[in-house]
Amino acid sequence: MPTSAKTTEGKPAIGRFLPSSKNWFTDQFLTPVVAIFLLILLFVTGFASVNYYRSQVQNRNEAQQTKLNLGDTSKLFKSDIDRQRFNQFIGLNEYGKAFIFLSGEYSGAPSNDKREALIKIADFIKANLPDQAKNTDLMIPCRDETCGAVFAYSDKLTQLKNALAGNESLDKILKESLLQNIENASLAAGKGNKDSEFNSLLTVFYRLRREWQSTSNVTFRELSQQTLLVLEETHKDLYDLVKAKGQLNL
Repeated sequence: MPTSAKTTEGKPAIGRFLPSSKNWFTDQFLTPVVAIFLLILLFVTGFASVNYYRSQVQNRNEAQQTKLNLGDTSKLFKSDIDRQRFNQFIGLNEYGKAFIFLSGEYSGAPSNDKREALIKIADFIKANLPDQAKNTDLMIPCRDETCGAVFAYSDKLTQLKNALAGNESLDKILKESLLQNIENASLAAGKGNKDSEFNSLLTVFYRLRREWQSTSNVTFRELSQQTLLVLEETHKDLYDLVKAKGQLNL
């Protein structure tokens, strides 16, 4: 065998296995950079899409509110979450749901602005959406003085209201519910509806008695007893009837 052939065959084939500098740069540096760039691009694109969607929804809600001439809806709700939900109903043309939602807000915290908004929504539903008009109770109660509501508070009812409002043992949600029923009672009294007044106060008594029985907090017992006095003064015949059935026992 020729000497030159041996020399060539005997050399180690190391060079065939070493990566070129160009391949090493691509594998170790360029690929991660491209991946990071794509991630940033996806993030920016997604963020822009979300903002675009929100902008479209907001524009649609504002257009629907303009159609109803509702103006600034922030004055209708204490909670920004409630306001957004209401605006969403309007934007989706679900005026019946918007009416019911705002009716609940009006019942809990009456104001002339809320009542005027309810009137506008009800009129719009009646004129343009017969299906929603048929499936929605569009009656608007009068719960503020601007529409003629009369709130009649006796001395004992006023004392009970103040006692509930100033009591720190009551849970916030429970207190709001009790005060709402006190207001309902005073509104019924203003209409001369003693049965409705009595029933609202009876609800107050049952809620306070349940708190007394579940917590043994003497404050709730005292408030329950105070409510009984108002119940007796409000409608003596009904009071005696319910008491005879054992439903007023503490």
